[in-house]
Amino acid sequence: MTSTKKTSNKVKIYLKIIHIVLDALLILIAVLAFLTTIRVKILFFVHEEYLDYYLDKPVIVLCFGFVSLVLIGWLGVISVSQNYLNGIITFSVLLFGEFLLVITLAGVGATTINFAAAATYKALEEHMSNYTYNAASVNLLQSDLSCCGINGSDDWITLLGSIPGSCCNSNSTCEATHVNFPGCYTTLTSLMNNFIWLLFTVLIVLGIIKITIMALSYILIRKLQNSDKDATTDLTNNRTEIPRVQNPLARIHKPEEEPKENAKNNSIARNDQSPRNTYVRHSTQRPIMLNYRSRHENYLNAPAQLRFDRRYILQHSKALEHPRKIYV
Repeated sequence: MTSTKKTSNKVKIYLKIIHIVLDALLILIAVLAFLTTIRVKILFFVHEEYLDYYLDKPVIVLCFGFVSLVLIGWLGVISVSQNYLNGIITFSVLLFGEFLLVITLAGVGATTINFAAAATYKALEEHMSNYTYNAASVNLLQSDLSCCGINGSDDWITLLGSIPGSCCNSNSTCEATHVNFPGCYTTLTSLMNNFIWLLFTVLIVLGIIKITIMALSYILIRKLQNSDKDATTDLTNNRTEIPRVQNPLARIHKPEEEPKENAKNNSIARNDQSPRNTYVRHSTQRPIMLNYRSRHENYLNAPAQLRFDRRYILQHSKALEHPRKIYV
């Protein structure tokens, strides 16, 4: 029995260590993903008018999700390290809810990638068609990303009949060999797709870690519940009882009056009546207070010789059916 308990304790310790390590890894990945999202937001902030569908609400949702994941991870670390059963249960429920929410949002995001690309193309087309009013933003985009036009330099020849200077990668001359070949739409969408694939990879890794943590949490919860039951059973089995002693201050039992027809049959029992033994109960077994009196009232109503005695004085078995007084 002792070896079984030792093995169970070792298993529980190993589970706690693995659980805490995975929680720390979850927190670390969430922090790195949060910082990466903020960095992407800052890098493309000047071009947000073209990437509004990518960088507006999705970034807010991602930041909120990563921050909540960090908080949930800390809850798991603290609860597991302190063997706090309710905390581990709360952590598992929150982690499962966050896992389902991420799956839902990932599905929604995967279905709306084409809409985001279409919104980017429309914004580029509007700005380049009105190049006179949007020259600053278009030139900044083309010079930063080393791109030209929507799909290439031919778009400018169609729109303006010439190529803007921001399409050239040379400060001296702007010949055909110095013109940036890729279009801005292809460059923007490729950059965003790379970030999206990186994000999906991070979410898949986080999902695997979450599933593993939830499985470990279930096993650890069962271990803690079983250990609590075993501790309660051991406390009950190993309880030391005070040996019974005769209480010299017990009341003399007075039998109830019986009909005359039963007097002869019980004459021997009446002659043998003597004070019944009343015993002191275990110190942890407090009597039930049926008369709802305060301790001070019990103290005043107790006999004088019992006022300085700390033992629990109990009445005999028949008197316990309707006890009038219980002294403490």
